[in-house]
Amino acid sequence: MNQNTLRAVMAVMLVGSFVACEVFAQGGGRWRPGFDPMPGPLDKPDVTWLPSPNFSSRNAGVAVDSIVMHTTEGGTSGTLAWLQNPVSQVSAHYVISPGGTIYEMVDITDKAWHATYYNSRSIGIEMVGFANQPSTWNDDNLAALTELLAWLYQTYPTVPLEQPTGNAYDYPNDTYNEPGLVAHAQVQPWNKSDPGPYFPWDDVLADVDAILNPPPDPGDFDADGDIDIDDVDLLLSNMGNADYDLTGNGVTNTNDVMHMLEDILGTKSGDANLDGKIDTADLAILASNFGGAAASYAEGDFNGSGTVDTGDLATLAASFGYDSAAGAAIATVAVPEPAAAGLAAVALGGVLLRRRARGC
Repeated sequence: MNQNTLRAVMAVMLVGSFVACEVFAQGGGRWRPGFDPMPGPLDKPDVTWLPSPNFSSRNAGVAVDSIVMHTTEGGTSGTLAWLQNPVSQVSAHYVISPGGTIYEMVDITDKAWHATYYNSRSIGIEMVGFANQPSTWNDDNLAALTELLAWLYQTYPTVPLEQPTGNAYDYPNDTYNEPGLVAHAQVQPWNKSDPGPYFPWDDVLADVDAILNPPPDPGDFDADGDIDIDDVDLLLSNMGNADYDLTGNGVTNTNDVMHMLEDILGTKSGDANLDGKIDTADLAILASNFGGAAASYAEGDFNGSGTVDTGDLATLAASFGYDSAAGAAIATVAVPEPAAAGLAAVALGGVLLRRRARGC
């Protein structure tokens, strides 16, 4: 028996002396360094408040179900002055400059005067620029628009994330009646063309959707917004299934398990409770299930074989003493040889006998 093997057996026997009556915590929060869950409520983008006197109360019982896109057909300063002028009798909830500054001019709970018969059901956004000029659209104003739209869509889930088809001419009395992200030209096709043919509808809607519905994080196989033991179990039960490949080589194997545990969850195999440490609590979990069928990694089945056996004990022994807070293993040992694993199992059996003798 070489030195590393002897250290492995001694480590297991030493730990066994401390876990005879160990009570370990189950459930609760799990340590997941660097993992960001799906976003909750979005923060409202930074805005500059420039109130317009041109607004009124929304019609009672009318839900906001649309956002109307405009272009100002003029520059920023002239647009802001005109929308603040009571003589103009026009306004918008928001104006976005070419540089991406967002001006809020009417509270969204009130009705801005921007799209005639659509005013009460909609939010109005004016983009500084011209409908017939492709240069109106740039990275800065589109990024600001995307951030604003995402927040508005979350605030008003009654607004569908789509651009409806058709225009007012397709409806009785030339009155358009569709929810969603709407062009001013759809509401008033007889005298309006904005936001024009160069507005990137599909890109904007896709970018907003990416904010509101981000794809699951790599490793979140059940897409519940949380990378946890359930995902480890799914990975272990799908060895060979390329759909579970985390390393990008087209194959799902033990390298993917290592990647999930070490690079995503910040721990090592054998950390049954995913608390970032491999210690007596993990050995107690393994001891309580040793020799029997196990349904999950959390019960000590670290290799996904369906049972808790000497292979799992060897996995735990190989990294026993690991503490992620220290940035490295404190007292790790090599994986035991088969013969040493047998001796370790005997030591574990002694642990179980002592547990039974003490009634725990």
